[in-house]
Amino acid sequence: MKRRTAGKNNQQGVALITALLIVVLASIIASSMLSTQNVSIHRSGNLFLGEQAWWYAIGAENWATQILKRDREDNEYDHEGEDWAQNMDYLPVEGGFLSGALSDAQGRFNLNNLVGKNPDKAAKQFERLLGFIKGIDPYSANVIVQSTRDWVDDDIEPRFPEGAEDDYYLGLEMPYRSANRPFTSVSEMLLVRGVTADIYRAILPFLSALPPDTTVNVNTAPAEVLASLAEEVTLEEAAMLVAQREQGPYENKQAFLTQEVLAGRVLDAESVDVSTQYFMLQSSATVGTARVTLYSLMFRDEKGQTHALMRSKDLI
Repeated sequence: MKRRTAGKNNQQGVALITALLIVVLASIIASSMLSTQNVSIHRSGNLFLGEQAWWYAIGAENWATQILKRDREDNEYDHEGEDWAQNMDYLPVEGGFLSGALSDAQGRFNLNNLVGKNPDKAAKQFERLLGFIKGIDPYSANVIVQSTRDWVDDDIEPRFPEGAEDDYYLGLEMPYRSANRPFTSVSEMLLVRGVTADIYRAILPFLSALPPDTTVNVNTAPAEVLASLAEEVTLEEAAMLVAQREQGPYENKQAFLTQEVLAGRVLDAESVDVSTQYFMLQSSATVGTARVTLYSLMFRDEKGQTHALMRSKDLI
């Protein structure tokens, strides 16, 4: 009788342990399922917030469209004292806030002028511009100009002696090919021979990537860009042109071209203007934990009708 009782007790003990193991496994599985479900819920929530932030940022384009249209109705020249140039620093929206800023894309040197009607003239302007930027020596400027021209032209022959085409880029540790087409973004300059990260940060405020043969708006261009428009104009003289427009914007090209600083200087009147068609909009929308920063290239025609030509975004 004792042996039978002991055997029965052993069976009951095994059953109990098995039951406990089942309970433990079930708890682990349930906990895992809950964790997975929580991750899915958070992911879905973040996706929803990100989508909401995206549409708020798109809404900033509508704001830019209206303000640029109204600006064209008010006058025929553009300057940084106008409403479009005033930042929208903080606009409350449901669940977060929105900010935006418009800048004049024609206040910069257009890289795609290097494949325009007069690429040699554009190349000389680009080299002069690089000469005004701290940290870029004449040799580096020459390398960058020749390599940039090779990047946008449609052939595969490198310019002598410092140009770069596929034969150079395919020999790098991480090879790639030359674009051989106009720039779609200034960020492509990071791929061009001679452009380091430091140089890119230094030249970024002075460059744009627009359709070829756009003019420079002398009412918004920084001194470095103004000085690059003609030979032998110093940065100090260009700063005088900036100071002059701060007293009142240039209302037409002639008002700029007849400035005393430019007397005797050869400057192509067709390369400058006092109005703008291309603007860059940077809009940031924050909703909950999601943030979207949208970069929109805006085009405004002569009638004031405005729309986005291109978009890129940062999503956090």
